[in-house]
Amino acid sequence: ARRQAYVALHDAAHPNVAVLRRLVAARHRCAKILGFESHAHRSAGETMAGSPEAVLAFLGELGKRLKPVSEAEHRELEALKAAEEGGEAGIEPWDVLYYTHKARLREDLDAAPDLRPYLPLPAVTEGLRRLSAALFGLELRKEALAPGERWDGAAGAAAPGLKRLGLFEDGRHVASIYMDLLPRPDKYPHSAHFTIRCGCAVDPLEDDGEYQVPSVALVFNFGGAQPGAAPPASDAEVLLHHGEAETLFHEFGHALQSALSRTRYQHLSGTRVPVDFVETPSHLFEYFVWDGRVLDAFAAHKDSGAPIPPATLAKMRRGRRQFAGVDTQKQVLYALLDQHLFGARAAAALDAAGQEGGADNLDLLGISAETSAELTGSPGPDGDAWFAHFGHFTGYGAGYYGYLYARVFAAQIWGDLFAADPWDGEAGGRLWRDMLAKGNARDAHLILRDLLGREPALDCFLDELKQEPAKAAQEP
Repeated sequence: ARRQAYVALHDAAHPNVAVLRRLVAARHRCAKILGFESHAHRSAGETMAGSPEAVLAFLGELGKRLKPVSEAEHRELEALKAAEEGGEAGIEPWDVLYYTHKARLREDLDAAPDLRPYLPLPAVTEGLRRLSAALFGLELRKEALAPGERWDGAAGAAAPGLKRLGLFEDGRHVASIYMDLLPRPDKYPHSAHFTIRCGCAVDPLEDDGEYQVPSVALVFNFGGAQPGAAPPASDAEVLLHHGEAETLFHEFGHALQSALSRTRYQHLSGTRVPVDFVETPSHLFEYFVWDGRVLDAFAAHKDSGAPIPPATLAKMRRGRRQFAGVDTQKQVLYALLDQHLFGARAAAALDAAGQEGGADNLDLLGISAETSAELTGSPGPDGDAWFAHFGHFTGYGAGYYGYLYARVFAAQIWGDLFAADPWDGEAGGRLWRDMLAKGNARDAHLILRDLLGREPALDCFLDELKQEPAKAAQEP
């Protein structure tokens, strides 16, 4: 039954294969017109990696270093399958979800503890205020919305959850952060960071002159009502799941990237950095909401005032890391196939076929099977078109690796600067001075070298994928 469901799901995607072929071919034609070997070469020009070859080297090294972790996890799944079904059959793609769920049930990790009573939305935003003060010496202060600053379309009072926060350094206004926290009809349905006004020198030819104060907006839909229920009347009514608190911290990392940038020119400001570097601050800020020493400062039960029990947080973190090797290997596979579809491998096939019939003859199933075999040793089931319903190939196009790239950088920054003390103001000052303030005015490689005092490496990221003992300490 598992196999039937897996095959049915992926067979349904086969009509998309022809669409993806046409997309691959069209992007390749555009790249060739502009003088590039492939779409991947075209898109890599303004990235931190700099070339598809560098991306493939990164993914190859990550896949190699990841292999012992993912193989150990597969052996655990194989043991579960043998105990349930008998024999020595290996784990097939359609077995993975079933037996990872069985393993989580066995260790009581199948469902994350409900932390909502500990995470009222105002308390979580208070956590952001305390971190801003401790790490950067900044005051995060609520301000009145001025006429013309609202975008909720409501007459009279502002919509619930719409607010303006000012960032102040020694009483000086350094940035404005608008927050639109709660759902309402016809509102943008996702969580996102938007730059409204970049920071930059008012006169770029004048040193130490007036600086344009940056403004950003963070948009969320916390407290989404169940069908038939009224939406929250204020953010005070909203209790966040831990994942939602993580999202708030993630987007706040982007906000700080824009707010604390100090570049001369606006087109180099804030998040206008290489796409494979831009998620580094946001991934970094996720670490804080997983650290018990940070959570203890603001997360308290709404009725009793008790902090989150350390055992509960440890259990959550064990669940997060369980089968992290298998999950990350899947991300490497996605990123590798993204490179091969829009890089040299598909480009060579298209060039060999010429203009006539090139897309029709492009063997995407073969490229997918080859990629899987190179990474995992198995080409996967015959005719498996899983990639044809993976929408990120259309949006990213040779850029999906950037998610892993930024995670590696964030892991090392956390490990080197904040793991010992997440409230370390000296480390926060270094983060602001050496990275956030630079925007895209300094090469990202040099930014990381300045911040870390060494070249980035995979070690911190890979260490996080290893499962920890049941009585783990609170720190990630």
